[in-house]
Amino acid sequence: MVKAQAKPHRVHHIVPRPSGGWAIKRDSATKAIKVFSTKGDAVEFARDISRKQSVEIVIHGRDGRIL
Repeated sequence: MVKAQAKPHRVHHIVPRPSGGWAIKRDSATKAIKVFSTKGDAVEFARDISRKQSVEIVIHGRDGRIL
């Protein structure tokens, strides 16, 4: 019997930007997928793409801590 291989665990992080606004980044990425002026817009976009890609979302606070 052949076992199904598990997909690598993928995560999108919503993080504050030092220059202001919010960015969506893949786990361990230095470059943002997309940048937003508000956290709400970033969360809405991340939820949409994460559902389509079956990816987990991690939301960070303004101080960078995970909420």
